[in-house]
Amino acid sequence: MPKLITALLVSALLSACATSPTGRKQLMMVDSNQIAPAAAESFEQMKQQEPLERGQAVNRYVHCVIDPLIVEATADYEFLPPNWEIAVFSSDTVNAFAMPGGKVGVYTGLLQLAETPDQLAAVMGHEIAHVIARHSAERMSTAQLTVIGMTLAGIATANNEQQSIIMAALGLGAYVGVQLPFSRTHETEADDIGQRLMAKAGFDPAQAVRLWQLMAANGKTPPELLSTHPDPTNRAERLRQNLKKKRPLYLQAQAAGKKPQCVKPVIPEAVKVEAKAG
Repeated sequence: MPKLITALLVSALLSACATSPTGRKQLMMVDSNQIAPAAAESFEQMKQQEPLERGQAVNRYVHCVIDPLIVEATADYEFLPPNWEIAVFSSDTVNAFAMPGGKVGVYTGLLQLAETPDQLAAVMGHEIAHVIARHSAERMSTAQLTVIGMTLAGIATANNEQQSIIMAALGLGAYVGVQLPFSRTHETEADDIGQRLMAKAGFDPAQAVRLWQLMAANGKTPPELLSTHPDPTNRAERLRQNLKKKRPLYLQAQAAGKKPQCVKPVIPEAVKVEAKAG
């Protein structure tokens, strides 16, 4: 039994090598499509549990910014789903996300903070970049490998019932891929890919720098979007240095007529959710 498990693990590792859009080597034992159902379930739960902003002006603005990013992303990466779903949550939380399977969420708190459509595009390009680089599948693969390594000895000595329990635990990997925070490496990579994506869609990549300067100055308590991210000041500087490569893409997009005409509306106050009695 131990030799068989070890052989299977080695075989999986040898076939699990992948390369991200930036050229970084990745451990990819699973496909993003395996995570998509769990992501869709999580997304539906969020829509049921959190108030949605249904104002036409706000939703039109969000789509005006995000739709061009999706067009560029799906044109460059064929594995991405053709149809995406976007939800706007009425909350003061400064946050946004994109999930495997084409699920995107943005909070009105972020819409308040981002001064321009280009700044909103910087955040949403970053979030979509996580999907492009298959970071959820990568972190799920890492989690699975860690669990497998920790349980090899346990499986070898366990009885049939214990082995079944261990293998069932390994099956939770899809939810791990949805829930765990991204690593600093993933965040830096998503910044690079996202800034390129926004430039190709016709948004000014220099506004990504301004956005993270705003994030750094946003009160004494870091917004949720920063909780697992690199230092925003260092991040802004790194994005500024990237402008030499990204600005030509922006100018090419503008010359090709890619000029999103998005007008930021008045963002309504977030819906106050009353605490339920326990």
